[in-house]
Amino acid sequence: MHSLTPSGTFGFYAAICFIGWLLIIFFYPEVSGLTIDETTEVFNKPTFKMVSEARKLRSERKAAGALLKVEKSMGGH
Repeated sequence: MHSLTPSGTFGFYAAICFIGWLLIIFFYPEVSGLTIDETTEVFNKPTFKMVSEARKLRSERKAAGALLKVEKSMGGH
């Protein structure tokens, strides 16, 4: 216990935080903009497929939103 300096303690804490940050980035899906049903669908997938499923659903929703904007700009209802 006496061999761990304050700098070493901070470095250890920083390494743990960095590893946690990487895990969040790669394994926690971004579900903003999805409906509750879509979010449930994402979280029902296996862990390693959640992020790709969330990205797919978000890109589909984004494409649908872009299509609606184009239709409105062309005079569609």
